Amino acid sequence: MKDAIAAVIGGIMDGFNQESSEAYQIAADSDLYCELAQRIEERTPDRFSMNLNVEHMRAVDGLLLAKLGDNPKAKFLFRHGDFIESHVRKAIERTEGFSCGADKTRTVMRSLARYLVDGIAIDHDYSGERTYHLPTKVLSNQVEVLSYFNGLHRLYYGDPMPYLSHLVAYPHASGT
Repeated sequence: MKDAIAAVIGGIMDGFNQESSEAYQIAADSDLYCELAQRIEERTPDRFSMNLNVEHMRAVDGLLLAKLGDNPKAKFLFRHGDFIESHVRKAIERTEGFSCGADKTRTVMRSLARYLVDGIAIDHDYSGERTYHLPTKVLSNQVEVLSYFNGLHRLYYGDPMPYLSHLVAYPHASGT
């Protein structure tokens, strides 16, 4: 049984390696990848990382500008979505428990994106037949969501106080 599992995992890894190799071959002659290859030859991982991040994020910033224009809060949400999402999920799980935490997190994130990009109010409908995806004790209305998001924005740039005020304000769910 172990050998069969190892063979399956090995096959999956070989597939990933093949896809990565093919993707590299397509991009190998670009200026960025030539420069990255030079960093490997120089044995300078710090410069490799810097070049990779700077070039990639420059392109990402261009995409955000093209799609979101001059909307710094929406750009922050999309550029640092993993940071925001992990904090939203922890706040929900800490306050409401783990049940449907991913669904509730997704609802908050998408509602926030619609608000920041399209101006659509964050208004969860708790009267519906199925409300499992709606947070009930935390981040349940527009004021809370925006305040929490602004706290995370300030935390990211070095001012933890607004975010910390949220942490102390939300009670723990039983069992968390």
